[in-house]
Amino acid sequence: MSQPGSTSPVTTAPTTKHSFNIYSMMLLLSFIALSVGAMLLYYELQKYGSFPWWKAGTASSAGS
Repeated sequence: MSQPGSTSPVTTAPTTKHSFNIYSMMLLLSFIALSVGAMLLYYELQKYGSFPWWKAGTASSAGS
């Protein structure tokens, strides 16, 4: 037990900055992959047409 008038120093654990681990790197890599895929899809839709693809009003059937 401590004495009524004594002060004890408060000890705190040293804090360290956590570095990237494998899960943080996989999260970053998946974010980059999804971003690149979304950009490529956007560029493809700009080049070849827009959504929805199945409403082609000018297409004619070749078999008729």
